[in-house]
Amino acid sequence: MTYSVSIASTAVAGLSVPARTGALAPIVRDGTNATLAWTASNTQSAGTGSQNFVRVSNPTSSAYGVVTATVLATTGGVANATAVMAASVPANGEILFTAAQLEAALGNFGRGDILISVEGNGAIIKRLVQRTDGTYEINNN
Repeated sequence: MTYSVSIASTAVAGLSVPARTGALAPIVRDGTNATLAWTASNTQSAGTGSQNFVRVSNPTSSAYGVVTATVLATTGGVANATAVMAASVPANGEILFTAAQLEAALGNFGRGDILISVEGNGAIIKRLVQRTDGTYEINNN
């Protein structure tokens, strides 16, 4: 989202102050982000039999804030959808969610790149794919 501001001021008699218009700096949140490339929605996973799990862990002694998921690119047509996946991550704890939970929150994104954002520095974000042959793949930050 882009914000802009226009400021007009009234100067003391005899002085002139030009009007200024410009873009504001982007509003960002401090924290940790990871893009989970080629993540399959629950519907997409059902076709292959694989299962996707996302783990966000907090190795600090302070709780983290909100965890969100955003669809960046997709075969399912729901790009830019964003949802809150958890209100917080407990200190020295973790949260887990599945492809079914992602799909319930974001819609059927098919196969997409999903951005996970955590309001907390140093969060560890991993995706695990469990394949039908029993093998696992773990990736991300």
